[in-house]
Amino acid sequence: GYSNGSDGTGGDHPLGTVVGWNLAYGMGVWGKQTGFLYQALAVETSVIGNVAFDGPRAGISFTDGFGGGHNLHSNLLFNFVRETSDHGPFNSWDRQPYFTTYRDGSPSTTPKDTRIHHNLLINDYRSVWPLDHDDGSAYYRDYHNVLVYGG
Repeated sequence: GYSNGSDGTGGDHPLGTVVGWNLAYGMGVWGKQTGFLYQALAVETSVIGNVAFDGPRAGISFTDGFGGGHNLHSNLLFNFVRETSDHGPFNSWDRQPYFTTYRDGSPSTTPKDTRIHHNLLINDYRSVWPLDHDDGSAYYRDYHNVLVYGG
């Protein structure tokens, strides 16, 4: 996506993307800062029914809150952070506020809530948190997940 500085009201960003029903494994052979899904400057992404495993860093990384409204459910993630032993299968951060209109129709730096639910996350390889929301992450609703070896 694109924003004009912190103004994300222009609409030049992914909206309503579906990442679904994939099998992904063996990431990190040619690059070490890799994972199954990296997301930035997007709104209302659905991540549904994926199986992903064996990666050097987080399986899913959301690098900003932007407009929010994402829905992650029915995924299986395991064997991530194999080379760093930090965070876990899911990692988010939000160091830059953006103005969007997705929360309630008026310009705001508050994104829509993102829902993470009904996933199986296995926290192995000395990772710290299965769902790691750090560096300003907010507006996440995590519920009905199975978090193995962490929580």
